[in-house]
Amino acid sequence: MPCVVIIVQVRAAQDVMTKLYTDPAANAYYAKLGVKMTYQQMLSTLSRHGLQPFDSLRQPFDPRLHQAIKRVVRPEVEPGTVVTVAQQGFLLKGRLLRPALVEVAIAKD
Repeated sequence: MPCVVIIVQVRAAQDVMTKLYTDPAANAYYAKLGVKMTYQQMLSTLSRHGLQPFDSLRQPFDPRLHQAIKRVVRPEVEPGTVVTVAQQGFLLKGRLLRPALVEVAIAKD
């Protein structure tokens, strides 16, 4: 049943976004404000059901949470440290739902 609740709440957010997108009277300020409010509502809904993003930037690379997409030489950073996050990772009720796609610092040869 929780999936149905999530779908209903996400659909409500989608309805707001559709209205903003298709309403010619909505100016840029209100459209931006509406998208921001809808985004916050969506994150709040997902958070209430156990979905949490996790921080990866400047953290040690952890293969249980991260998927390395690139290794980069960064002399100012400790090797094995995440230097760029290409895609946010998420946990669902404490379990990995989606790994973060990251770039990891390596030592100069």
